[in-house]
Amino acid sequence: MRQCPYVKKNVKCSTDKTYDCSICGFYELKEIKETKIIEGLTASEILKEFKGPNCIMYVYYRIINWYQDLKLNIYAFFQRGKRGWAYSDTWSFDNYLSKVISEGVSHLKKNTCGRPPHLSEKKWDIILDDIVFAFDYNYKKMYEISIKSTDEDLRREKKGMKLFIKYFNNLWD
Repeated sequence: MRQCPYVKKNVKCSTDKTYDCSICGFYELKEIKETKIIEGLTASEILKEFKGPNCIMYVYYRIINWYQDLKLNIYAFFQRGKRGWAYSDTWSFDNYLSKVISEGVSHLKKNTCGRPPHLSEKKWDIILDDIVFAFDYNYKKMYEISIKSTDEDLRREKKGMKLFIKYFNNLWD
């Protein structure tokens, strides 16, 4: 037994491999810990995924969840505007910062007109690429189950993090 995240009721394991909610169609594979989340899909894609009453219940609970989260999202919007972060960002602060730093350094690389005086422009671009890779890889590693971590990727991530620490005070435009 486990609780379905959408309908908040306990559901039985349908087989030894999956949890399956017959109300909304949510399932989770126990073997690879892969959760199927249907966000950002069009109505026709949802209808292909869920048949009959499951589709109706899914849409119904997604609308309720959206409405319940609306107040939190508006509150978080104003918190970010006031101080740059929201309380909800700290629930997974490492992911939030990884995304912000990756996107910020990527923007800095495209729009920079300065660099540390002892580095050439080409070398500075390589350093910024390593920093972007490190934080982007760190962010994707937490959200994408299918990402395969190779020794090269882990080494490059570690190198990018060290470069971020070393050149932290040089990240300016």
